[in-house]
Amino acid sequence: MTISGFCSHGKNIKSYCCFVHYFCVVKLRQGYINPSFTSYIFDESVGGVQKKIIHLHRGFYIFLCLHLATYSVNPSSMSVDFWNQRYAEQPFAYGEQPNHFFATQLSKWPVGSLLLPAEGEGRNAVFAATIGWQVTAFDQSEAGCQKCKQLAAQHAVTVNVQVADAAAFDYGENRYDAIALIFTHFPSALRQQVHRQVVKALKPGGILLLEAFTPAQLHYSSGGPKELPMLYTAAMLHQEFHALSIQYCEEINTTLDEGPYHQGTAAVVRLIAQKPM
Repeated sequence: MTISGFCSHGKNIKSYCCFVHYFCVVKLRQGYINPSFTSYIFDESVGGVQKKIIHLHRGFYIFLCLHLATYSVNPSSMSVDFWNQRYAEQPFAYGEQPNHFFATQLSKWPVGSLLLPAEGEGRNAVFAATIGWQVTAFDQSEAGCQKCKQLAAQHAVTVNVQVADAAAFDYGENRYDAIALIFTHFPSALRQQVHRQVVKALKPGGILLLEAFTPAQLHYSSGGPKELPMLYTAAMLHQEFHALSIQYCEEINTTLDEGPYHQGTAAVVRLIAQKPM
């Protein structure tokens, strides 16, 4: 495989090299890359990085190719297999406790029906069920849904969890009293589609809670996508949820402590919006 193969999906050499630099830093910290290779990787010149990667030891170059295919930091290319592998790990990838913003805000509203798209391992779904909500959750990962069921059983609650893709899920219309999108990062076209479906799916008076990473998250290593189009801004949310009454929308820095993959300072946007009666 050549470097042109990696760039065949519309990425130029500079973007590719920046991505490889990030990937190698992560893998070096995780112990996957022998430190002796760092002299080949870390070069201040983009052109130098390109040239040296091409001339890496063949065994390491094959290793890099395989791991780029499997562990890409671009969530738009993260397959069902990627998420099944991540959610098969122990402990829970993002912890067993609910997202703090979600838990705090949901507790303020009368219980009813709740939808959680892309819910992963079920930490938010199970919390909601324990305080009386009737929860429907879905995720494309079968492994994630299985862990959601296990967590629900541990807490002796019921969650209607389904293996489903965000683009194909039947959201319905005027169906839910609340919907929460917690770090549900999608490519822009899918994100807009999901947001339109979410607005339709809320009952009049229903509440939307959202927390997601902003472009400022690119400066931090606490999780989230590394491509700008996958990140959210307050202005974007105002535009895409203009049909709702936005009660709160703010970009802030917070500290995440959510399992091994969400740790440390993070730049997020939070939204509370209500569907008009």
